[in-house]
Amino acid sequence: MATRRPAEETAERKRVSIPKADVSVLEWWGAQDDVAQSIRILIRAEIEKNGITDVAFRPVIQAPRRGRPSNTTDDGGADEEEQGQYDSPAPVVPISSASHAQAPQPAPASPTSDASVSLLSDIMGG
Repeated sequence: MATRRPAEETAERKRVSIPKADVSVLEWWGAQDDVAQSIRILIRAEIEKNGITDVAFRPVIQAPRRGRPSNTTDDGGADEEEQGQYDSPAPVVPISSASHAQAPQPAPASPTSDASVSLLSDIMGG
């Protein structure tokens, strides 16, 4: 029969502190069935993507700017390399009064029978 080695010999114990204000991390932590396994999977994915680096001090790569370009040429147009980089705003289409939909009109009342008119006058006392 094989003997089991104590956990101290087969694993290293690490301690993690999470600020109480970091609610999303605490919620994620609470949703895990096996926190140690989940963290190891995340670490392996990070190593595969970026190699062994210090994630907390990784340089931030700024995403491309959106909107109107800040650098323009003398003629007021964007540089050739910037053309097509920014989405143009949607065209503004004026609305004419003829294109407005009219409010629905109530359907004309159906002609009433003499019986309903006499019943109404009986109820109204007239």
